[in-house]
Amino acid sequence: MTNNHPHIPLENLVSLSADAAEPLYQQLVQQLRLLIVTGRVLPSSRLPSSRQLAVDMGVSRTTCTSAYQQLLAEGLLISRQGAGIFVNTGLPAALQQGKTKPLLIGGGLATTQPTSNTRVGFSSGPDARSFPFPLWARCLAKAWRCPEPSLLQDVHLGGYENLRRSLSHYLYMTRGVYCSPSQIVITAGQRDSLSLISKALMQSGDRVYMENPGYPLQRQVIHSLGLTPRWLEVDQEGAQLPANNAPQTKLAIISPSRQYPLGIAMSGPRKLAWLNHAQNQNCWLLEDDYDSEFTYERHKTDALMSLDQNQKVILIGSFSKLMFQGFRLGYLVLPEPLIDAVLGAQEELGGMASLHIQPALSLLLTDRSFNPHLGRMRRLYRHRRDVLCGLINQHLSQWLYVTSPDSGMHLVAFCHQSPDGHTVDDQAIVVDLKHHGVTTFALSKHYADHGPSGFCLGFSGCDDEQLTHNVIVLKQILLATGYGTAPTQSVETGSRELSV
Repeated sequence: MTNNHPHIPLENLVSLSADAAEPLYQQLVQQLRLLIVTGRVLPSSRLPSSRQLAVDMGVSRTTCTSAYQQLLAEGLLISRQGAGIFVNTGLPAALQQGKTKPLLIGGGLATTQPTSNTRVGFSSGPDARSFPFPLWARCLAKAWRCPEPSLLQDVHLGGYENLRRSLSHYLYMTRGVYCSPSQIVITAGQRDSLSLISKALMQSGDRVYMENPGYPLQRQVIHSLGLTPRWLEVDQEGAQLPANNAPQTKLAIISPSRQYPLGIAMSGPRKLAWLNHAQNQNCWLLEDDYDSEFTYERHKTDALMSLDQNQKVILIGSFSKLMFQGFRLGYLVLPEPLIDAVLGAQEELGGMASLHIQPALSLLLTDRSFNPHLGRMRRLYRHRRDVLCGLINQHLSQWLYVTSPDSGMHLVAFCHQSPDGHTVDDQAIVVDLKHHGVTTFALSKHYADHGPSGFCLGFSGCDDEQLTHNVIVLKQILLATGYGTAPTQSVETGSRELSV
């Protein structure tokens, strides 16, 4: 998509000084923020690309990319695929009119502090309260106390070399994937990863096989990239292969280690069948490895990529489950034949992954305290899973049935059918829950067409008190519907099976 609007000539509005105490990227952030909130640069205005701004300002592209990333995170800017960077049209009216308190040069935007009793709902995110922030702070300080000269220049296509090296070792130890650092591309998360794969491999209108049910945001991204989903049904062995007479595709997106949202681990024979399909049909398999770190009863299985002898599997992963929500770094592990194409796509689209946190993340992954931290989180999440299963068994078994998952950070609670054959409207219940301050996701929303009613209930980001509160609120709403008097069904803890 080509944008016909000329960009704002920022070189006439911004002045940077190498002699100032603040780093250049921070000066740029402060001045751009001030231009936006005072209305000198209007909503929907198009900004120059990071490459062009670097040329105009006489600074490195890394400086401009870092500043844009900060303002994107603050919501002042938005990125439109293929069009560029724009000032957000959804800014509050007071900001659009410049009716804000004066900003100090060293200050930031005022933020609303959350109240102490803010509820997080059924959160499947990492527990930030248990994250080793002192260790993370030491890694940040060590990385930037005396930074490598290359970190101050735009010379990191594919990502910071030391992080790629650390990640290659980490993936070998935890996922059985043997890869060189050159096969790893650091991205800004799943959306960025999918954009790179689409740019390198696909053309508009191409078909992509995707699991049904699946991740709604992933579907939205695929649609936004101009690709056409074709659905793969899921059974107890994982994603089913396309029928023999089904149309061929260049790409299939599957989650062998833990299917989302059902939590099913793909069987060994099914994995081998997919690898044979990829070889015979000349199809790439994009393996979504979204939360493989947290397994409880069963032994952790290696990634599908570790079995691939024909270089047809691409691994996509994220650090957000290891770190904290809002940590926007992910990665791709590429077969060697795809390295040049994907790096070319990243160079053309512009690297969106923040460079400044990559050296610290490299140090964190190799710190001897990190693996014990993961072990503590695994035990904590297993405890919270058991607490939630017990609460469902105690309070909700009249309406819901569930099998305790042996991995992951959420479980699926399915709705019983009522005696007259009807089930609860899970999407309406989710809306009612949100009005009561509890967030969760309707299972039926994850299906391309009509799916069973149920709820995806996260437990990893909730303490015992929050889980109890959330379950009681859900019980009250289900009681108010007058739905369901089915026989109770106890939760089964530790089973590998998941009823569908």
